[in-house]
Amino acid sequence: MTRRKISTLSLDYSQELLGDIRALIESARQRATAMVNSELTLLFWRIGRRIHTEVLAGERAGYGEQMVPAVAAQLTRDYGGGFAEKSLRRMVQFAATFPEEPIVATIELVTLRFALAAQRSPAAGILCPDVLR
Repeated sequence: MTRRKISTLSLDYSQELLGDIRALIESARQRATAMVNSELTLLFWRIGRRIHTEVLAGERAGYGEQMVPAVAAQLTRDYGGGFAEKSLRRMVQFAATFPEEPIVATIELVTLRFALAAQRSPAAGILCPDVLR
């Protein structure tokens, strides 16, 4: 085989290999993003539930209303803007809307399965029946 044919074959193989590796990287990134999103959703629900039950509920409601801005200020200093007062109040609303953790976990599981199925099936963006398995 001539040198030119070898380099052409190598180039074709390299492009195929590079494409496969890129697909692996993108797939791993999408799965990681879905997992992080799932964990953050549960975290936000748990924070909202904690604030709702420990601070805002019952006789401490007036005290709790004053505590949310203070907690938000400290968390924002420690962890950034995702824990501002408005965000904490949304977390409380989320926990009040879905009062049981298994409900939230189920929603997240279905969402995660859908995201993973969407990687495998172009039709998953429209409807993917295996999501609920």
